[in-house]
Amino acid sequence: MLKYKRMGFTVFVLACAAVLTAGLFSQANADETPDYLVEYKLHSEALANGDRAAAIEHGKAAWEAAEAALGDHKLTATLAFNYGRLIALSDPATARAPLRRAQELLDAGIAELPQSEVRAYLAYAEYIAGNTRLRAAKKLREALLALEAEFGEPTATDVVMWVKLAAGELKKERYSSAIDAAEKAEAAIATLWPDNIDKMSEVLLIQGIATLVPFPRTIEDVLAASDLFERIIQLYPPQKSVEDFDVILASAIAWGAATDAAFRSHSKKPQDLPEEQSELNEVEAEPHFIFESARNGPDDCGIEWETRIPPKYPTAAGRRGYIGAVMVVYDLGDDLVVHNPRILAEVPAFAFSKKVRNNMHTWRLKAPSVDHPACRTNQLTQFTFVIED
Repeated sequence: MLKYKRMGFTVFVLACAAVLTAGLFSQANADETPDYLVEYKLHSEALANGDRAAAIEHGKAAWEAAEAALGDHKLTATLAFNYGRLIALSDPATARAPLRRAQELLDAGIAELPQSEVRAYLAYAEYIAGNTRLRAAKKLREALLALEAEFGEPTATDVVMWVKLAAGELKKERYSSAIDAAEKAEAAIATLWPDNIDKMSEVLLIQGIATLVPFPRTIEDVLAASDLFERIIQLYPPQKSVEDFDVILASAIAWGAATDAAFRSHSKKPQDLPEEQSELNEVEAEPHFIFESARNGPDDCGIEWETRIPPKYPTAAGRRGYIGAVMVVYDLGDDLVVHNPRILAEVPAFAFSKKVRNNMHTWRLKAPSVDHPACRTNQLTQFTFVIED
């Protein structure tokens, strides 16, 4: 078995070309090049020219031609892995067949391939393509840990796989597994792209949600989640408008507001709450992030409310441990009512937004606010919904 160093995809393609050329041009007649070599050459040229679609097409054709001409052969395995590896992140369902074939020939002792990478790519394709059972998640995690143990330094592909695993485990409500995968992704991102806000905030958000949502939750859980959401918020500059407000930032603010409400709810005894809120605790949180334009606004916009009652829980949300938040941006005018309420973030999605918008149309100001864009447009407010007991 050859001893492989870990390599990027372009380097691997060049290595494939060397193996193919050395192994098979000597077998071909001078005027008759095998189809798999023709297709592989076209595949390599397409990659070099940045034509990914053509590279995929010819990579598949090269593998299929090798299957027909060579069958169980080390070059069949090489071309199968080459094609499966190329499409694993973008089309994992299709990648399963060539990667399974590469693994089959590897297990049979025929292939000369980087074993840990074949297993990692195959485990990823199997997991993402729909096999999200706990066993498949464990297999992917073990494959990625094996890559880490063998090669040390992470690659961009490792980050993608850890993030997808974390997101998948969060969706399946396997929170501990989601946190573990997100922490691995965080460490890899810190090594590869320490200044990449989007990638870092994505994995911090997964960690925060997976820390906060499980019930029963402790004060320590709430504080840890709050710290993670605050880390995300601190990464971003003030936003310019609703239209280009960063989605992850908005979600982090909404989850942060829900976390604050959970802390307050957790800290109170049931007898400390008003009778009508002994089970349903609605809190309107003060916004803790402003738009860029608000920095030039008046110190006091003169906003005083005549009527401003927070919305009640939707009936479907009334279960123990439920937590949610809605982040709303709205405008004001001289007619003393709310205009154009827009949902900037909602957690969980689509749980409260309709009720919140309907409720805000009942709000009334005592008098018009200061006539300044910072006081009339892009006003930000949040609502949180928590049931602890």
